[in-house]
Amino acid sequence: MARPTCIPCFEIDPFSTAYFDDPYPVQEQLREAGPVVWLSRYEIYAVARYEHVRATLLDWRTFSSARGVG
Repeated sequence: MARPTCIPCFEIDPFSTAYFDDPYPVQEQLREAGPVVWLSRYEIYAVARYEHVRATLLDWRTFSSARGVG
């Protein structure tokens, strides 16, 4: 899956022990990068800003996990 070039790309692993040891700096980077970022390690899009996370979770028709998660 190729990401659009206008989406910020991050090499972070948000499931790693290092991330969980101190997630706040990375979370701030993700929020500052924009409303949507690309996590290249997993080839997925991520949202980190509260208003976008909330909107995504409430819009279950568009952002469905019916095909599975992960």
